Amino acid sequence: MESGTGTARRFTCPYHAWVYDNKGDLAGVFQRERFGDLDTSCKGLTPLPVAERAGLIFGGTVPEMPFDVDAFLCGHTSMLEEHALGACQYVGRVALRGSNWKLA
Repeated sequence: MESGTGTARRFTCPYHAWVYDNKGDLAGVFQRERFGDLDTSCKGLTPLPVAERAGLIFGGTVPEMPFDVDAFLCGHTSMLEEHALGACQYVGRVALRGSNWKLA
């Protein structure tokens, strides 16, 4: 299985190497001694609103924000379902060389 697909019990941040469990709780800190007395119980991931429609995942960027995907789609869910995106399979990824994350 390629990295980034499937199921996992733990997830590692590719930038900071901190490890989170599948509930979003901080489970491990890379080079923990560099952070001093760190209370990991309040350093978990922030839950954000998400919803799936027609094989697409929609997400909000503000916790507890009003989030109505059906209103956003304005009745176009059935049109999206015709594309059968939920049945698509992950086949790979492309890495852009010589650029930074902002270009992607």
